Amino acid sequence: RRAGEEQEKSRRRAGEEQEKSRRRAGEEQGKSRRRAGEEQEKSRGRAGEEQEKSRGRAGEEQEKSRRRAGEEQGKSRRRAGEEQEKSRRRAGEEQEKSRRRAGEEQGKSRRRAGEEQGKSRRRAGEETCCRGASRPLVCVCVGSSPECPGRSPSKKG
Repeated sequence: RRAGEEQEKSRRRAGEEQEKSRRRAGEEQGKSRRRAGEEQEKSRGRAGEEQEKSRGRAGEEQEKSRRRAGEEQGKSRRRAGEEQEKSRRRAGEEQEKSRRRAGEEQGKSRRRAGEEQGKSRRRAGEETCCRGASRPLVCVCVGSSPECPGRSPSKKG
């Protein structure tokens, strides 16, 4: 009987030992799993932060490039406006010049026409009032015609 009891005891002890080792292994496994999970979580967090940072950086870069593009556009617009203004001024000056030139030309032609008219009037006057005179100032005027200014018309004829 004692031998049977001893066998039973040793069996129980072996079972308990086995149970303990199983529990220990389970606990170890659980711990390692928890540790792995925590590590994974940490790395995820780190990756997320990195992503967030890079997004922020990209956003800033985009903003900068937009600002730069806007400034460039502004500059080019200003330049275009200045160019337009210059060309307008130039066109205005050209117009002014051509007007002045046209005015001068007109003035010249008027003067010429006036001179021609004056000459023809003088000629006509000389013919009407100073016929046969050697010098125009000492002429014998026929009647009191206005074509002979400064000359006293004689009463003859």
